[in-house]
Amino acid sequence: MNINKPTQSNIDDSFIRTMADDLPASSLSSPIPPKSSKAKIPKKKLKPFFIILGLTIVLIVIGTGGFFYWLNYLKPIVSDIVHFECQDNQCISIEGEGENKCQDDLECQPIEPIEPITQEPIIPESLILADETKIIELIADQENLLLGQLNSVINEEQATSTIKRILVKIIDKQEERYIDLNTLILALNINIPENILSAIAGDYTLFLYKQDEGSRLGIVIEMGESETLVQDLNDWENTIIDDLNQLLLTEDILNAHSEEFGDKIYNETYIRYMNFPTPALTLDYGIVSNNLIIATSRESMFMVIDKLLTINNEDVDGTED
Repeated sequence: MNINKPTQSNIDDSFIRTMADDLPASSLSSPIPPKSSKAKIPKKKLKPFFIILGLTIVLIVIGTGGFFYWLNYLKPIVSDIVHFECQDNQCISIEGEGENKCQDDLECQPIEPIEPITQEPIIPESLILADETKIIELIADQENLLLGQLNSVINEEQATSTIKRILVKIIDKQEERYIDLNTLILALNINIPENILSAIAGDYTLFLYKQDEGSRLGIVIEMGESETLVQDLNDWENTIIDDLNQLLLTEDILNAHSEEFGDKIYNETYIRYMNFPTPALTLDYGIVSNNLIIATSRESMFMVIDKLLTINNEDVDGTED
């Protein structure tokens, strides 16, 4: 049988089937890459999250380092000077300079007010009979004002040939008191030798005598038994004028009438005296019944002696009765 082979031209294109017809369309458009002995791994792109995280860490490290650098090298040095003040009954520290108002909480507690004094101190007994009594009041620690107060008392009205007793009362927050002899000596700025002070046994009386020539100040001191008192008083004459100058109540420079003390007897009482320059202004002293009298005029000396002898005579008469 003769079969005729179809020629190429006689074959209908529609009957031709190729491998391309069996492959999908996507495979036809992409060329098949040639085989390589070493396969290439595609690079992965960093995600934005990791970039931000990395930058955040870097910024934290830089910020922390900068803070510690500022803290250690650039931060201003704050002064540690403080002072203490009371606030709400507590002693607290305050920054900066200032005066310390307290040291502990006890100093910040409220102080209870001191009740005023209502009871008067006991008035010391007078050693001589006085015609009147004048009380000078001074604030505590102001005893040095006594001489000025005495000058004010001198200018007050007082009858001639009378004795005004002077009492000095000290007033402070806790008590009122009449000053003792040692305080009086300091307040008057006078001096009494220690050996004479040691013989003092009792109280004293400060007085102001009024005479025609003016007022004269004096003092009577109760003495104890002493075998050397007379000699001690004689030895004191070397400095007694300077020691008792303030009792003369004058700022004038006085010249003594003589270089040595004179002596006299009045009403059976032995007196030692120095005139400036007349008996109207003197420095006299004597002892009557263990009472040392220091006067600044002859007239006041005689008056005080009479007053003491009157008291002694009344005591004797009372004893006899």
